[in-house]
Amino acid sequence: MNLIPLSTISDIRFDISQDELESAIGKPVRQGRNRRGEEELIYTKGIYRFDEFGLVEVTLDVEAITIAGETDSSSKCADPV
Repeated sequence: MNLIPLSTISDIRFDISQDELESAIGKPVRQGRNRRGEEELIYTKGIYRFDEFGLVEVTLDVEAITIAGETDSSSKCADPV
């Protein structure tokens, strides 16, 4: 996974709409609203959360993270803090 903060995550732009996301990666397995009022699109490999302004949060199951050109594929990037 390549992360550019506040810009893209795994080639998904943070200014993407829900319809554009579905066109890009398909229909979610489930969809619903969380306690914060965000619309959640739930896929087998991640959850994409939208508020009235657009994509606000992404939770993904990843094996490696690249930030500013540096890749970390150690086990700590997959473990919760």
